[in-house]
Amino acid sequence: MRTILFDLLIVFKKTVMDFVTSALSSINFQLIFQLTCLALIVISGPVIIFLLSAGGGDM
Repeated sequence: MRTILFDLLIVFKKTVMDFVTSALSSINFQLIFQLTCLALIVISGPVIIFLLSAGGGDM
C-alpha cells in the first residue's frame, strides 16, 4: 500500500510541476514589462502637472 501512495504522490507532483512550468513559460514577461513601463510613463505626465498646479508652482 505504501508504494501505491508513493507512486500516486510522484505522479501528482509531476503533473503539478508540469502545469506550473507550462503556465509560467506561456507568459510573455517582456510584454508585461514593456506595458508596465509604458503605463508608468503615461501616468507620470498628468501626475506631475497635477502636483505643480496643486502646489501653485510654475514650470
